[in-house]
Amino acid sequence: TALVDKIRPDYTERIVFVDVITNDTANAALVRRAGIQTIPTTFFITSSGAGHGYIGLMKEEDVRSELDTLVGPE
Repeated sequence: TALVDKIRPDYTERIVFVDVITNDTANAALVRRAGIQTIPTTFFITSSGAGHGYIGLMKEEDVRSELDTLVGPE
C-alpha cells in the first residue's frame, strides 16, 4: 500500500515487512491460517512470534507507534 511504501524506508534496517497478495492461490494456506477475511489486515509480530493484528485502515501515526513499540524509536 502507499502508506507502507511511505513508512518502509524509515524502518527497513529494523523491521521485516511482509506483503501478502491475498488473492494469489499460492498464499491461500497462509491467508486461511492467519484468518484474514478483510482487506486491509495488518499484523505486528515480534521476533519471538508474539503479536497482534488490526483489521481496516490505519493512520500513519498509529502504524509508526506500533513499529516503535516493537523496536523502539530511532
